[in-house]
Amino acid sequence: MRKALSTLCFVTSLALFAGLAGAALSAPDREAFALARSLDALVKQLQTDPWAKVDLPQLARPEAPEEQTAAAAPVAPVTGTPRFQMLDMRLPLAMISQSHGQGDNQAVLRAQGEGVPQALVLREGHANAPDLTRAALEAGAGRIGEDGALVLSRPLVVWDTAELTLMPGETVRLDRSEGAFVLVLGALRTTGARIEGTEEENAHDANFRPFVVAGSGGQLKLETSTFAGLGFGHTEKFAGVAIARNGLMLGRGTSHLIGNLFDGIGSVWIDTAQDVQIRDNRFRSARKAALVVTNAGRPVIAGNLFFGGGEFNAVQVLRGSFGARIEDNVILGGTRAGIVVKFDSHRAQIRSNVVWKRDGTGIIFAKSNCGVIADNWVIQNRQKGIEVRTARGAIVEGNRVALNRNTGIWVSAQRSDVVTRLAGNVLSQNRAGLTTATAAQLVLAGNDFSGQVPRFLSGDVAPQNAAFAQSAGADALVLTAAGVARDAVPEAGCAEGASR
Repeated sequence: MRKALSTLCFVTSLALFAGLAGAALSAPDREAFALARSLDALVKQLQTDPWAKVDLPQLARPEAPEEQTAAAAPVAPVTGTPRFQMLDMRLPLAMISQSHGQGDNQAVLRAQGEGVPQALVLREGHANAPDLTRAALEAGAGRIGEDGALVLSRPLVVWDTAELTLMPGETVRLDRSEGAFVLVLGALRTTGARIEGTEEENAHDANFRPFVVAGSGGQLKLETSTFAGLGFGHTEKFAGVAIARNGLMLGRGTSHLIGNLFDGIGSVWIDTAQDVQIRDNRFRSARKAALVVTNAGRPVIAGNLFFGGGEFNAVQVLRGSFGARIEDNVILGGTRAGIVVKFDSHRAQIRSNVVWKRDGTGIIFAKSNCGVIADNWVIQNRQKGIEVRTARGAIVEGNRVALNRNTGIWVSAQRSDVVTRLAGNVLSQNRAGLTTATAAQLVLAGNDFSGQVPRFLSGDVAPQNAAFAQSAGADALVLTAAGVARDAVPEAGCAEGASR
């Protein structure tokens, strides 16, 4: 009986769309294929030039008005003569552990070798690269490499009353075999500089790799710099380049990462940081999730490029990160989902991104409320295009979702009173157009399913294929597993200030 009903729905919907079917089945989605060709060419250029120009008209859209954010307390610039000293590194390590746990701490300590684990500490004042070089050589905490760059053989700690600045052309190498890393409790500023880990394994812990982490109230202001060969372990704080701030010190200034190349690192991880700006960076061949933002307020993730076959998600916004703006990013290949927003990360705006050829889903918005997924190009992914799961007040509008091997848009696990709005989306040549599993109420308006003939709907709304086809010209309709309605269309989205 079920098979017969499914066949009847299929035949009826196909007949109702007979005028479209011939064209839809014979003509490919030319715009999607044109974008795919451009992205293929870009991938080839990136193999030799990680700063190859990204020229995609699909990213162009009107500028959204800037949102007003609470200003952080002004932070006076650090001045004064720098003062360095050697110090037991277990103290600053414990300061990070107070707010972010002791995971992987023992590996860091093992990597220091025998004896008391000493670190070179910039205790106060403002230091530059020549200051750091002199202090490291005098303390026996570093050497000059064959190319003239400083190689640190001990951890470097920038105390909370100090600031270190690296300028264009300056390189600091962190000796993996000696257990070197950078821990920032004050401020680290880089412009056109390079911080990288060496490759020789650490004899005391082969898994150890150097890292850069800002803990407690530390700030990272990184611009047009390169970070390579960094990150190890199972905890985010040592994952590569990280901000692991103490929640009691949120008012001590903001951080930003602008125009950098993160090359072969584990992850960039931002935790408990407010109004952080992550713009126009390149992430190449990340060994873990390329960019992870957790417990953050109003983060801006814009204009970044992810390429080189990352090992996990490109972007994760998780665990109470409120009001994220994820805009104009380009994600090229890699495993698992491209953009993931989950776990009480309410009011995210996911706009004008390109997600192409992921081995997983393109965009996931789950267990969070009041999200907007708009104007994205999500094409040729191995699984779903866009997934909305357990999310109240979500709006999915103006997206181009094409050539995905699973469904174009998936909505599931919604409470019975939840309304999800799908408007102005163009779906073509996905395995199915829209798939649901307990999707509650879907408000559909102005979507183009003509490129999905004959597979419009699947999942628990599949029996509504015929009624959906008959209602295709309606301004708005309500789709549920029980049927299609054209009147009493409920409001979708969230009221101002609401997130639950």
